[in-house]
Amino acid sequence: MPKKSAVWLHFDKSADGKSAKCKHCGKLIKSSGNTSNLRGHVESMHKKYVIETSKPGSEEPQPSEPSKKQKLDNNFSVSSQADAGHAGPSTSTQMEFVNPSSAIQIMRQPSIVNTIRRIESYKDGGRQNEKITQSILYMICKDMVPFRVVERVGFKKLMKDALPHYVLPSRFTLKRQVKSKYDVVSSSMRTWPSNKKVTLTTDVWTDLHMRSFSSLTVHFVDEENKLFSGTVGMIPLEDRHTSEYLCEQLRSLCSEWEIQEQNIVAIVTDNGPNIVKAINLFVGSKRHLPCYAHTLNLVCQNSLQNCPELVELLDKVKKIVSWFKQSVVASDELRSASPNKKVIQSVPTRWNSTFNMIERFLELRPIINEIINRHSSAPIMVTAAEVEILSEMCNILEPLYTATNEISGETYLTSSLCIPITSITRKRLEAVTVDKKLTQKLKGEVLKEFDRRFGSIEQFTLLGLATLLDPRFKKMYFKNALACSKYINMVNARLRSLENESDEPTISDTNETDSTVERSRSIFSDHNKQIQAKWKETNKEGTLQRDLHPELSLYLSAPAAKIEENPITIWVDMKGTYPKLSGVVAEFVPLVGTSVPSERLFSKAGQIITKTRNRLEGKLASNLLFLNSLPEKMW
Repeated sequence: MPKKSAVWLHFDKSADGKSAKCKHCGKLIKSSGNTSNLRGHVESMHKKYVIETSKPGSEEPQPSEPSKKQKLDNNFSVSSQADAGHAGPSTSTQMEFVNPSSAIQIMRQPSIVNTIRRIESYKDGGRQNEKITQSILYMICKDMVPFRVVERVGFKKLMKDALPHYVLPSRFTLKRQVKSKYDVVSSSMRTWPSNKKVTLTTDVWTDLHMRSFSSLTVHFVDEENKLFSGTVGMIPLEDRHTSEYLCEQLRSLCSEWEIQEQNIVAIVTDNGPNIVKAINLFVGSKRHLPCYAHTLNLVCQNSLQNCPELVELLDKVKKIVSWFKQSVVASDELRSASPNKKVIQSVPTRWNSTFNMIERFLELRPIINEIINRHSSAPIMVTAAEVEILSEMCNILEPLYTATNEISGETYLTSSLCIPITSITRKRLEAVTVDKKLTQKLKGEVLKEFDRRFGSIEQFTLLGLATLLDPRFKKMYFKNALACSKYINMVNARLRSLENESDEPTISDTNETDSTVERSRSIFSDHNKQIQAKWKETNKEGTLQRDLHPELSLYLSAPAAKIEENPITIWVDMKGTYPKLSGVVAEFVPLVGTSVPSERLFSKAGQIITKTRNRLEGKLASNLLFLNSLPEKMW
């Protein structure tokens, strides 16, 4: 077969073979038995196309066989069987481009040396080997799959087919690498919160084998002015859970992570007396916050316990739900009639589960009723009158459900939401209309329990300061004027004390433009309407007081921000206007108002320490939870 030039990629040969038509401009060029004229035309008229010069002794592809010439991206490589007529070793199947900068690329075979290097990189210590092993570690930590996955037949086959040169590490090797990864990443992160104001959450959890663990999560504003939430650790508790012992464990974890006691703005826990006393011993009662979501759940549980008739009705619903979960026939019929929805069981330790059970039961009631009527062994179905009671119960519990969901976020500031949510939820509970005596009693119990637990929420200094210094709320939701005035005076006194001190920025400048909090705001649907009303009221009262620091006076007199905006981003943008006040915000405001991060940490721990992984060491489980909490960019 005659040798051909790459110039034919730009021309179509005429029938007589004496000329060729340019593919770019359509001009006929005489070939005269060679390609000089054709090459000259391309180089003079179409300079953007570079024609590769053939190496001596190598054959170039025929223009009539375009499948052997491909116009591809510069960084793309193709694996195929080596051409029989192509020079070079026939054992290699890797093809690559000669000149990545050309518009038309000619593929050639790599050298044997490069091929061997690629294969060697998949062996232990090679670059590709390390990259793949790290990806497997990432999968184990993020997806919470057991280390034994590398010994399973299916996974071995997958890796053999996809990466035949890669040798899978053993599960023992992966365990060692998890510990090494933890040491490397944690050591680089320990300096992060050391000079920042942080909020901590902690909780105690017991696994399937009655082993107890204590958790600690940390929350602060990072260098990108975003809320960072991370796992500090989960340590096994090997002694009685006395307040003194829990205090020592917390102090040890904070010391290990170089978290200075003076930099802790607040620690959020549930309402257990031992953990509350432990925090009081550690940082004092003024820096302890009870978990808002946990308290809301207690309002619901205690109110229902005071209505025994409703407890009996709920037990009746629970029996029906249990029957569907235990009966294969019933569950199959329900699945056939409602493929996307199933019944939900109420669990005392799972927040909102009672509301979710009632709501789903009412939604599926026609289907459930029909299935129960077909089975003599089914439990007794609720009556029409009981359905009406359940519907009114659902209306009473819905404000608590919405408030719990709103306050349970980890990606946005929640401490400043506590007082506004309390005010809004109280109004929503009062507005619920019920006709049945049982639900009227429940409504009264809920309001009584709600007032007992949240009636003095504005007296919590940390929550009051957080609300006042949130540009979306300021004084809007305070009902206690004395408490609001107290917090204004506290901020004012701190600003006055900073008058002669150097300005040390605590919130750095940024080009952050995304100030929208992407989450449901149904509970604050009327917030933006209230802004205008409060703004007019503020102007009438003339709140620009002479004894207030100019920054605080200006801040309080300015209109409130919309609820959709991110308060952290707002303060970044306002730092030029309020240089000292922005520093006070970082000093006074806790970032979270619930211990939900610790609750979620233990939910993940339950997925890691399972029946099939019950011998997992506490330290290794803690390392896995820490690595699981990291974003991908930190791997």
